Amino acid sequence: MRLSKLTFSFGLFIVISASFMRQVLDFVYAFIGKQAAIFTLGAVFIIIFLAIFWRVYRFKITFYRKLLFLIFLALGLYWSWSLRIVAERIHILEYGLLGYWAARDLLQNKINIRSCILLIITISVFAFLDEGLQYFLPYRVYDLRDIAFNLTGGAWGACLFLIKKQHCSAELYP
Repeated sequence: MRLSKLTFSFGLFIVISASFMRQVLDFVYAFIGKQAAIFTLGAVFIIIFLAIFWRVYRFKITFYRKLLFLIFLALGLYWSWSLRIVAERIHILEYGLLGYWAARDLLQNKINIRSCILLIITISVFAFLDEGLQYFLPYRVYDLRDIAFNLTGGAWGACLFLIKKQHCSAELYP
């Protein structure tokens, strides 16, 4: 029960990218304009949803689990898209993926209290490191609300994994 190199590396990338992603976003705004950037992000949301939809279609789970997964995915994407600040939209997706991968790594074999606590700690550590780094950067702002967005995205991703996981309810309620 440990994080894969991919999950750990992605979490580390999220934390480190806090130091330069604002400049990347500003460059994109200057290069193609804010409206075009938002449109492109919307297209990416649709592509992500369709790619995940295709993958879920091939899952070996019941139709109702597939439907629940897609509804939960769509609600999360809709909520993320409804956020006013573009960076927050991206944070929800990043931490959703991190939460999904961390849940896959830590809850794959057996779901118990210890593995759930470890999952919560993992997502929390990356969320606090991400915002903690921003406290020291002169062009970034430390905000507790961002930590809440990060944790919500991580929880959303972990829930998506639990919905997908076969025999999840039997393991949670022996």
